[in-house]
Amino acid sequence: MKYRINDDIVIDEMDNILILTKKNQNQEIDYNNAIILEDVGKFIFTLIMQNKNENNIINNILKEYDVHIDTAKKDFKNFIEQLVQAEIIHVE
Repeated sequence: MKYRINDDIVIDEMDNILILTKKNQNQEIDYNNAIILEDVGKFIFTLIMQNKNENNIINNILKEYDVHIDTAKKDFKNFIEQLVQAEIIHVE
C-alpha cells in the first residue's frame, strides 16, 4: 500500500518535531486540531512524505528501532489508521 498526504495539510518542522495542521474552507490554517509528531511518528511520517510503501516503511522501522516485526506491523497499522481518521493521509 502507498499513502498520500491530503492536499489541505500543512507540515511544519520545529525543534525536531513535525506539526501537522489542516487548512479550513477559507484556506486558513486550523491550529486548534494540530497533530504533533515526535520520534517514531515523525520517522514514519517522513517516510510517507518520501512516498515509501508499507513494506518499505516497516523495514525501515525494523532497521532503526529495536522492535519485533509483529509489534512494528501492529503499531504501524494503528498509526496509519489514526492519520486516516484525522484526514491527514489517504491510502492508495
